[in-house]
Amino acid sequence: MGGMLRRLRKMEARSIMGGLPERLQAVAGRIASAARAAGRGPGDIRLVAVSKTFPPERIRAAFDAGQRDFGENYVQEAVDKIDALGALPITWHYIGPIQSNKTRTIAERFHWVHSVDRLKIAERLSAQRPSGLPLLEICLQVNVSGEESKSGVAAFARAHGDSRADRRCRLAAQPFRDFATTA
Repeated sequence: MGGMLRRLRKMEARSIMGGLPERLQAVAGRIASAARAAGRGPGDIRLVAVSKTFPPERIRAAFDAGQRDFGENYVQEAVDKIDALGALPITWHYIGPIQSNKTRTIAERFHWVHSVDRLKIAERLSAQRPSGLPLLEICLQVNVSGEESKSGVAAFARAHGDSRADRRCRLAAQPFRDFATTA
């Protein structure tokens, strides 16, 4: 039974990774077309491949096919991959919700954080970012609805000059531009 399962997994891996360079090239073409239609350059847009649950070998295959940015939302799984692929110039993005007890690892190991929704988290990431590393790039989650049940910093405060995260933190908060997902 074990041998059969291993063979099935190898077949699945070949199936998923087969044609990967062509698929990445097709996505790059769609990005370039969308960028031109929006009056922007294709180089202004970065494709982040969500690599959670994929083993390092598959991430390496995507890297070999030209992908450079990878997103993870499980901290420990990501650290294992970052360690395994440390020789590659990969840009690592943390894309999941952030628990306070995970901020040190995120601050030390990632280049980007896409889910900063509270000043407390921004301050912890800033305080725990090693001084020898470049600023941690963050995307600040903004609560535009004003509903207390939603997470994110209040939109009114951000729009009216309350940039405490910008002033207090050693972070590079990125302005909202256009974020899109595709199925």
